[in-house]
Formats: sequence, C-alpha cells, structure tokens
Amino acid sequence: MSYNIGSLNIRKSLRTEDQNRDFHTFMHGFIRDAKLDIVAFQEIGRKDAMESVLNSLSAKWTGWKGSHSYGSEFAFIWNSNRVSECSKSHTPQIYQNYRSDYRMMRDPYYGRFAPNDLELNTEFRLVNVHLVHGGSDSLAAIGERKLECGLSKGVIHQTLDVHRYGNFKRSFTIVLGDYNLDCETCNQIGLDRVKTVQTEKTTVKNKEDDYSRNYDHFSYDAVKNESVECEAYRFDAVSTYFKGSFEAYRYNVSDHVPIVFKIGKSD
Repeated sequence: MSYNIGSLNIRKSLRTEDQNRDFHTFMHGFIRDAKLDIVAFQEIGRKDAMESVLNSLSAKWTGWKGSHSYGSEFAFIWNSNRVSECSKSHTPQIYQNYRSDYRMMRDPYYGRFAPNDLELNTEFRLVNVHLVHGGSDSLAAIGERKLECGLSKGVIHQTLDVHRYGNFKRSFTIVLGDYNLDCETCNQIGLDRVKTVQTEKTTVKNKEDDYSRNYDHFSYDAVKNESVECEAYRFDAVSTYFKGSFEAYRYNVSDHVPIVFKIGKSD
C-alpha cells in the first residue's frame, strides 16, 4: 500500500469567482489523479481560502479547523479515511522549539499523520517549509537560504525524527515545500543521509510558456528509510488541466506547480 503526499506553493489566496472555479477544478483533479492522502500548502495566506478549498472537496477531507495559525502561510489538508493527525491536539502546529541562534523567517508547520491501517506501525512527520528568498540572488540572500536549508534538514529534521511520543510508532520524517534553492545545492548542505529529492523545475516563468526554477522539494533520511520504496516527482498540472497554457495556470493557480512524494508500493 502506498501513501501520497502533495505540496504546492499556492502564491495567493484571494481569487475572483471565475479563478476560484478553475482553481477548485484543478484541486479536484490533482487530488484524484495523484491519489493524494495529504496536501501541504505554502503561501495560503487566508484561513477562509483554506475553508474554500475544503468546501469544494468531499467530506472525507479535513484540515482547516485549527490547522492554519494566525499569521502563518502554511496549511495541511488530509483524507480522514486514510490518515489521522495523531498529535495530542489532533492538528498541526507551528514549530518553534528548535535549538539555534539563527531563527527562520517563517517557522515551519509541523504535522504528524498516522495511517488508519492499524497494521502499519508508522507515522509520517511532515515539516512544511518556505525558506527565505531575500528578494535577489545576491550572495547574502543565497547565504540566508542555505542557512535555513541547513537548519531544516539538520537540527529540525533530526530533533523531530528521533522524538518519542509514547505511541511506539516508527517515524518517517519529511521536510517539504518551497526551498528557494535547487536540489543539487540542497544536497550539498547538511548530513548526506538526509537526501533532498525532486529535481524537475517547478516555478513558472512570468511572461513565457516555460518553467524557470527547481525550488520545490522533499528531504528525508534515505539511510534510515532505505528499505522503503519512495518516489518524488513534479505533477504536470499545466498540461493536464490547462491544455499546456502556462499563462492560464499562472493566472488561476500559482507560479509554482505541485510536487508529489509517494511512499510504498502501489496496490
């Protein structure tokens, strides 16, 4: 049995009625076609935008109540028939309790999801990040991105991955989201065993029908989880739902396309 986790920088939350219609059609298709169990969002911005997404989906999808903290740009939604948020509060939380003199510009959003299949003694610990950009590609701005990447893949991943919650479940911890760095650079940062994956370009150029940057990724301990079959890929939403029009996708959805992390074998 496989579990599929999606991630998308949504860019904006305020849409016209026509944009919302196309956006919700896209979300329906993306969740269905990628067979998603959990979706992580960055730049969600508004809680009512998350509510709008969930209202357009079937009742088995949950997440917005309590899963969008004031002032945060992060959110999770999940298929409650497949997984449950298994923290004490049963909702993800902003994670600030990491030991570092350097503080991230946006503290990550942390959720713990256990498969409802009781035979699987595992929980997926998801660390939703949007690393600082800095407004330019100057050495100083890139240096800040690398610091946050190292912190996310290092002390944050390590602390959450080894923490014991008393349920004796095996942890599979994944940092995911918009890194504002390419995959090769991310893999030069931090422990070699915490591997960053998803190498295809995911940002959309402003005035051209093409992709620009490879910024959206997943990172996990590839040594600890070497026996687990995993796959990460870009989901081609532009071709699938917008007939190849980058302009239409950018206008109705985002300047990022979604990515997917598949854990385990398909049925």
